[in-house]
Amino acid sequence: MWIKELAQKNLGWEYDNDEINIQDTIPWENDSDMCFHFSSGQYMYNDIGTLEIHRARINRQKLGKYDMTEWMTKDNKQHYMAEIYFGGQATCMWCGKDINEQGRENAVMCSNCDSGKFCVYCGALIRGEDYGYVDDIEGPLCLNCYYDECGDDDLSGERYLMDDLTPIYWVIDFDENNEPIRGVDDCSVFYHFYGYSPNMNNYYYSKIFKNDPKLYKDNWTIYHYITLDDVIDLEAFLDLFDLAELPDNVVK
Repeated sequence: MWIKELAQKNLGWEYDNDEINIQDTIPWENDSDMCFHFSSGQYMYNDIGTLEIHRARINRQKLGKYDMTEWMTKDNKQHYMAEIYFGGQATCMWCGKDINEQGRENAVMCSNCDSGKFCVYCGALIRGEDYGYVDDIEGPLCLNCYYDECGDDDLSGERYLMDDLTPIYWVIDFDENNEPIRGVDDCSVFYHFYGYSPNMNNYYYSKIFKNDPKLYKDNWTIYHYITLDDVIDLEAFLDLFDLAELPDNVVK
């Protein structure tokens, strides 16, 4: 109603008083009827006309200027379809300039006018204080990305993108096919590599392990693993894998 009143006041547009469902046909001139087809460009969600009920008021004067498709049925009744296009270049609702910034097509203001935060991972607008930060990334993450796309380094406890964390498996032996035998079923920890060098030059890793993780590769699998021979601090190692003691199948 507010938009209807503003359009009447500022643009002189007159609307039907009755609301219609744009999924239905509406009476048109000379006993004909009209239906609607909506399309959109890349700068607007194509949600118009997708619901079973979508209420609208019609400006018949403006509607007649849209592209019309006309056809006649066997009973000689005239039908029309209005092709209504929603789309075009997004414009800033504050300064009125075009928004040409990648990732802001769904924003209502350009970055010069909008002091809000945007997720540096997915580009979503962050509302209020719903954001978090992780190491190695400058800028905020929305809560969806912070919780769904990030994880903790099991050695340091610091949070990183999962893309930057590497699982390290504990392998106790290899079988007759040279396949690794893991120490326990859930025997991986996530670790953020700072670089491949002796002991990774990392304080957290070198407290427990004396050697870099080894790399296992076959036709289908590539991963890093450690063995008990690499362990310096057995107690810290058991705590890392949530074990009270070494399993019975591990030779001490």
